Amino acid sequence: MPLEPQDVGRLRDMIDYGQEAIALLGPMTVEQMVADRRTFLAVSRCVEIVGEAGWKLSDSLKQAHTTVPWPLIAGMRHRLVHDYGRVDSDVIHKVISQHLAPLIADLKAILAQDGHTV
Repeated sequence: MPLEPQDVGRLRDMIDYGQEAIALLGPMTVEQMVADRRTFLAVSRCVEIVGEAGWKLSDSLKQAHTTVPWPLIAGMRHRLVHDYGRVDSDVIHKVISQHLAPLIADLKAILAQDGHTV
């Protein structure tokens, strides 16, 4: 079944903002990220957008790609939006430095399976 146009756009947003978060963080340590308020706010917003786009993907797409941790992605978004006072900077750093690149690869593969270029 082909991807819905809205899902294609959301997958592309996830990829774009995930790559942006990785680029903005660069080689910064957690301490450096937190000390640079602009970077912390920017990467947090990028992660929030990744989560929002992932949360809004169709159930059919999520059910077809169960190896992607959709609930964790949405959970991160919910934490950033609704529990912003208790955001753990170590978790944000780990998500960006360790988890976004593999997620982006998975998302690109989903698009490629459907014949979309990234």
